[in-house]
Amino acid sequence: MADAYTDLAALAAKDPAGKGRLWAVRDGNCWSYAGCAVDPRGSNLKVPVESVPDARVKAALADGTWMGAVIDTNATPIKILAVQVTPAPGAPLNVLRASDLGTVAAA
Repeated sequence: MADAYTDLAALAAKDPAGKGRLWAVRDGNCWSYAGCAVDPRGSNLKVPVESVPDARVKAALADGTWMGAVIDTNATPIKILAVQVTPAPGAPLNVLRASDLGTVAAA
């Protein structure tokens, strides 16, 4: 099933942190890697030049191929801020809370 999401994997490979994460872009209803350039033609929206639609990420989350990597536990309902490929069974799993960002835990 992982092959079904090669578009997500290709964008996640550009994550400058090397974590393979895609971040939610709420203004654009899409997901992209951190630091992706913004479309200069957007008048009110901050849409990245390279992104995947929210529906693609929701499908990958629904079938378990991808997982929430950074979550905001203070939001109601809880929000997924970033996603990554679900690791193989037995591989280390590190889900971060929004409050962990910028700390040693996020490094």
